[in-house]
Amino acid sequence: MSATQLLPYVRTCGFCENGLLRLWISETDKRNIALCDECELYWEDIAAVYEDKNAPSSGAYPAIAGQWRVGTM
Repeated sequence: MSATQLLPYVRTCGFCENGLLRLWISETDKRNIALCDECELYWEDIAAVYEDKNAPSSGAYPAIAGQWRVGTM
């Protein structure tokens, strides 16, 4: 098992159904998103995607600007 499998995640991705929605934090403005580690779609409303795996995504990874780091516990 790799260390990346141990990082916190919100749920499995409802779009690709293969990835995990991992928490990411913006270094510049402290926003939080859930980013799929497979298809790279992201959700700004983490609570909504937690409640409903079919909640619409906010966009795809290249569309988010700034410095980001993975969320940890």
